Formats: sequence, C-alpha cells, structure tokens
Amino acid sequence: MSRFLPVLLTLPLLLATLSSSATERHWQTQEYTLNQRPLSELSGLAASGAHPGYYWAHNDSGDRPTLYLIKPGEDKLKSVSVRGASAADWEDMASFSEGDAHYLLVGDIGDNLAIRPMIDIYLLREGGAPQAPSLTLLRRYTLVFDGGPRDVEGLAVDPEQRMVYLLSKRERHPKLYRFSLDSLPDEPVLLSALGEIKSLPTTESHTPQRKGGITQHSPTGLDFAADGSAAVISTLGESYYFVRQGQQSWLSVLNTSPQALGAPPLRQAESIAISRDGNTILLGSEGLPTKLLSFQSTSH
Repeated sequence: MSRFLPVLLTLPLLLATLSSSATERHWQTQEYTLNQRPLSELSGLAASGAHPGYYWAHNDSGDRPTLYLIKPGEDKLKSVSVRGASAADWEDMASFSEGDAHYLLVGDIGDNLAIRPMIDIYLLREGGAPQAPSLTLLRRYTLVFDGGPRDVEGLAVDPEQRMVYLLSKRERHPKLYRFSLDSLPDEPVLLSALGEIKSLPTTESHTPQRKGGITQHSPTGLDFAADGSAAVISTLGESYYFVRQGQQSWLSVLNTSPQALGAPPLRQAESIAISRDGNTILLGSEGLPTKLLSFQSTSH
C-alpha cells in the first residue's frame, strides 16, 4: 500500500470540513417586539423591495386579505387591503424584483386537514411610500397537487429561474414543489413533487414524521436569498441556513445539512425572510406581542 494512500483518503474529508467552515456564517441576534393587535398571528414575512429596511407581514387564517408593512425596531405598522384576493389560510409570502419593479407572492396555501382541492397564490406589485404603501393585484395562480391536497407553509421564489417553490409540512418527509411565474393564465397549475427534504435538523439525524402530524422539525417557513446564494427554513424548534453552491438545484441545496441559527425559543415560529442584501434573517412568531428575531451576519 502506498504511504500516500491514507493522506489521499482523508483529503476529501479535510476539504469538505474546510469548505463547511469557510461557508458557515456567524450571526448576531437582536430581539424586537411589535405590540400591534392587528398583527397578532404573524404567519408570513417577506423583505420589501420597494421600501428598503421594511418587511411585509400577514396573519394566519382568520384575518382578511391584508398585508402589513413593518420595520424591525419600530412599534408601528401600515396595513394594506389586497382587493380581489381571498384569505382562507395565508401561510407564507415571498418577494422579488425585476428592474425597478418590485413584487410579492402571497400564499393562500395552508391546509391542516388536507381537504382543499385547490390552493391559491397571489402576485402583487408594490408601490407608494413607506408612509402610504400600495399593492396592486396582478394575477392569481390556482394550484392543484398531484396525488391530493397537501398542507404547505413554505413559499419562496427564484426570479432568475422564474420559478416559485413550495415546501410541504405534514408529510413523512417534507416535499418540494415548484411552478413557473409564466404559467398560463386562467388554467389550474398541476404540482408534482421534485423530491423529499431529509435534512432537518441534519441529514444524519433526520427521521420521518407521522403522516398528517407535525414535529419540532416540520417546516413553517421558507425563503431564498435575492441573489440565489442561500435559503432559510423555519421550524417550530429551530431555524436553518442553507448555502447554495453555484447553480445547484434547490432540491439539492435543501438536502444538505444546514447551519442552525441558534434561535432562542419562541411561542410559535411561523415566518422567516432574508433581507434583500442577504445579510439579515428575520424570524417571526405568532402571539401578542409579536416577537421578531433579527439575525445579522457578522462574517461573509
């Protein structure tokens, strides 16, 4: 046996370790409180493209089709009703920009009992100023799952691919789905699973959950960085940061062991978003007062 063989065998492991440490980021945590009764069941967050430093938010089921513009550290909000939309169970949202135009995707996608034959996602355009924001409904995507209804609480968008991604919750393993922003109008979109996610809390310790049930590792929120370099997933127990390598598929990205953010315990972590510059992650919890955790990157 060559005396260099042991070194060659350990080299891939060493390189993987160095790569992991090189891409792992360090985060400084700041807690904010928003004591505004209209937003007492925070379930979705997305960074605003039109209003830097602000985030759009919405409640869980039971609210009207209303979005709230908030800024971490400020105990106030602006509400905007989305005319032409309905809100059976809004669970997540995402944002993206094209040139000077800024858009939101709002997911009426929750289905705890897996009984909804169709779910909806609304495409909105942002406008106005932070003091008087406006939203214009551009289109409604009606979605049908191949194989029957699914409970979904994760929604993200890849504007470069022009693809919208959804992450299911109450399955033995969460499943990732996607559809095109350019899907034909006035036609239901059929969603087929791209594959299962088996990385929560790590690829080594992931276990199946009871079908229809939830665990501390069930996804409650999803977001992609605006430049496509990373993804985040929130769960009831922890939140996770995934690094993307080049043009790696999102299914592959979400099946790598993530970096746990080390979030302090929250009443019910239901929403997560990445800032437009990619250096801040905002995590939100249901309940009043509304708790917001900001993870600010201290390394690049």
